[in-house]
Amino acid sequence: MRGEYAILKNKFFIFNSIILILGIFLLGCDSASELTENNDVIQESEIENISTTEADSTLSEKQQNISFNDLPDDIKGCIIPMDSLMLYHVETGKEYDSTDAYMFWRTMHFALGNFGVNYNRAEITDYELEVESMVIGEFATSFIPDFDNPPPIPEELSDFVRYDDNSDTYYFGLGDRGLSQTEILSYEYVDNNTLKISARLFGLDDDSTICKGNFVLVRNEYASGVVEPLFYFTVTEVEFSN
Repeated sequence: MRGEYAILKNKFFIFNSIILILGIFLLGCDSASELTENNDVIQESEIENISTTEADSTLSEKQQNISFNDLPDDIKGCIIPMDSLMLYHVETGKEYDSTDAYMFWRTMHFALGNFGVNYNRAEITDYELEVESMVIGEFATSFIPDFDNPPPIPEELSDFVRYDDNSDTYYFGLGDRGLSQTEILSYEYVDNNTLKISARLFGLDDDSTICKGNFVLVRNEYASGVVEPLFYFTVTEVEFSN
């Protein structure tokens, strides 16, 4: 899996077109961090009165009124794993555990189902998203440190995810996340390797906070071997709250 990921040089389009209300288009044709405009997509998030710990002068920090366009390119892709992990927490009540096979596949299902990948080896057929195993590796490195190989798919998720060994292809069922979206409240580069992000999952109908997450991320070592990677950082810790 490491080798497949390291040679992954396809340019990805990130579309959040699987559900009725989709928050963000990530990645344009020529850049993994370019925002694609669409009349049906909410592209910016307005955040007010966000307070964070004052950072050292050597740190870079954004505290309020963050729009997606204003985010650094290496942070934009972080929305996908953070959104997926918060959806997982809301659904199960469980905490982040990078060794949990159920968390791995349910979070992967949220990530691929809600931010469907489109490139020359992926397609949507019969209400399923079909991707090759290298795509699993790409997404897994956004929320699993030291990712090597995916764990077996738990039986209780067989209705959501299936694998065809003959073609080395995974199939993800498409679903409806409801009227929700994730936005970044604040971020801080602790050093060259570590990033802290505060984000929230909120209801689009009433702007109520469904879940908040304080994330610690480190530089994704696999990204250095990829042209225009999706994920520059890997989630290593999460603290959820309501």
